Amino acid sequence: MDKVIRTDGYYDVFGLTSEEIYVLEQLQIGCISILWAPEDVQSVRPDLNEDQAKKVLKAIEDHHDADEGVNWDSIKTWAQQLFPKPADFNEHYEEFADDEE
Repeated sequence: MDKVIRTDGYYDVFGLTSEEIYVLEQLQIGCISILWAPEDVQSVRPDLNEDQAKKVLKAIEDHHDADEGVNWDSIKTWAQQLFPKPADFNEHYEEFADDEE
C-alpha cells in the first residue's frame, strides 16, 4: 500500500513507520491517532489470519461511528460479522469464548 497523506487532514497509517506517524502528528498539533493493528484483532480472534484481521480493520474504518469509536466490542462484532466463528471455536480457543455463548 502506498503511503498517502490526504488533503482533508486524514492519513492512511497502514504501512507507515512509527517515526513517520510521529512526524505527521507533529505537523498537526492538537491531533491524536490511535492505532489498531491486525495483532489486536487476532488477540480476540486467534483463528483469523493476518489478511482476515486486516479486512476486519478495514470494515471498522469504512463503517466508523464516531459516537461508538473503535473498541474491543466493535472488533469482536465486525470479526464475527465478516468471519463467523467456527462451530468448534470454543473448544479450540476456550480462553476466548464469550460468556453469553
